[in-house]
Amino acid sequence: MDILLHFPTNDLVRNLRRHPDRVSAFLGTETWRRSVSAPRDVPKLRDILREQLLPFGYQKAEIFHEPLLRNTKSAPLYHLVLIAKHGLAGQIWQSVIRTEGSGQKRLF
Repeated sequence: MDILLHFPTNDLVRNLRRHPDRVSAFLGTETWRRSVSAPRDVPKLRDILREQLLPFGYQKAEIFHEPLLRNTKSAPLYHLVLIAKHGLAGQIWQSVIRTEGSGQKRLF
């Protein structure tokens, strides 16, 4: 099974200090508290989440491009994270993210 995950980057930044228990509930662990203490550290939480998936057979999982989606003021909102056990999922994912929401294809 492949996982396409909405990783709420902006919400995690906001809740890091105000509601750390929500961050722990999302990740399923408290281990993040040792390495993440400031909003700039939030990208490390994706790695911690990947570690949480190891017992489910994702030891050799391929991690593909994780687009960061922004609001109309260019503030970061969330990442879309694909975690897969097979390379074919990555090929499909790469073809999907080449097309913008408007239908416009990107050059690179």
